[in-house]
Amino acid sequence: MHETTMRSARALTTSRRFLALAGIVAAAAVAPVTPALAAPAALPDAWLQTVREAGGQLFWVGTAEGKSDLYTRPTAGGAVRSLGSVPGPSGPAAVAFDGTRYVVAINGWPVDESGQGIDEEGDCGVCEGDSSRRQQLIAGTLDGTPKVIFDCLTGNVDAPAPEVAIAAGRTFFASVVCGGPAGIGTVDAAGAATSFDPAGTVPLAGAGTWLSYAAPGYPRATDLAGGGSFATAVAYAPNAAKPVSRAWLLQADGSLFVGGRFFRTGGTTPAVPLSPDWRTDVPETLFAGDRLFYGDLTALSVTSPQGARAIVASGMGAKRPLSLVGSALNVAGYSCTGEVGVQALDLGAATPRGALDGCPVKVTTGALRMTKKRTITVAVSCANGCAGTLNLVSRDVPVSAAVKAPVGGTATVRFRLNRTQARFVKRSARFTAGSSWLTVNRRSHRLSVPRSNR
Repeated sequence: MHETTMRSARALTTSRRFLALAGIVAAAAVAPVTPALAAPAALPDAWLQTVREAGGQLFWVGTAEGKSDLYTRPTAGGAVRSLGSVPGPSGPAAVAFDGTRYVVAINGWPVDESGQGIDEEGDCGVCEGDSSRRQQLIAGTLDGTPKVIFDCLTGNVDAPAPEVAIAAGRTFFASVVCGGPAGIGTVDAAGAATSFDPAGTVPLAGAGTWLSYAAPGYPRATDLAGGGSFATAVAYAPNAAKPVSRAWLLQADGSLFVGGRFFRTGGTTPAVPLSPDWRTDVPETLFAGDRLFYGDLTALSVTSPQGARAIVASGMGAKRPLSLVGSALNVAGYSCTGEVGVQALDLGAATPRGALDGCPVKVTTGALRMTKKRTITVAVSCANGCAGTLNLVSRDVPVSAAVKAPVGGTATVRFRLNRTQARFVKRSARFTAGSSWLTVNRRSHRLSVPRSNR
């Protein structure tokens, strides 16, 4: 698969499985707040979902197919440094980083024996039942070289994705199906995998010196530096009706957010004042102080009656919270032209009048018309600029076209349909974002078609 194609597939997978990449997560009583933006800091070759920040350093995995290129750079800016390249599978990756050491677990795309890929939806044409999935675990430090801990094939293409964590300078993992230790495993000083708790189960989280996992069924948090441990009285419920109840989040002081409740290290459990209907595919949620930062982006206090607040960040799409220092929220995301970067958002800043979040594309053409040459032309405006792909969908038939406009500018987008597409379109159409950093209003437009296509 071409590198650009793989990058697009990863972005599409991200939008399907992990995150609502278009728009802000809907929540009850959401009041917007717009932070000031520092200058964007581009991360070359970055796969957005792997970007992590800790100790003033950034870590990420590159987008190349068939290998993992590992990079670091100071959060405040500076030269990008390569940590090495490891041949291996391409696919969704779990990443943990503590500012010094990192661990990457890759759950490669399923492949058949002929080497032809099976996409993330499981489509393989004529499947012969001989497919397998490749998993790989890579660990290392910023001043060393990466080491492959596991690398294996499993015939179970539906095998659970590995989970990883770092706590007290130690690397932990779970759900790696490579013949390693059962339960929660760890990596010793020599780089060998050993058992930490054979009775432990996922989810797995690490922060500071604290490690948290289910042991079994009930969440437990343990201070590996000797500060004690505690188990919650709320069982983990991965199939709970509300997504907020499926969250499992740990912060460096040992506080745990699980089952929709906030557990302090001392054991107090104040209830969350507002349980918005988080989307089921919310992936990266930052738990900092008494606030959750989730979605694209929304902030929620778990100790006060303050409602959820949408964070408006003009010019950043598909945002992921990385860390909170004072009122500065470090966020990774796409620019409106598709480059991955990191920005510091000042949450104490006033909201500029008319500010629009993300990278909205507004279709300004009302009624649409398809010509006899099977072309549909629409006008769009991009308040924060845009470059990417726009989809026109009619009767579940998608047609893609490139879109590009400067900040505050307009553009003309032409959709050219083939004969099959033109035969199946109906008298209405809507638009979707073909690039994960763009958003577009999905309202329906009337579509006129030539008589020969009716």
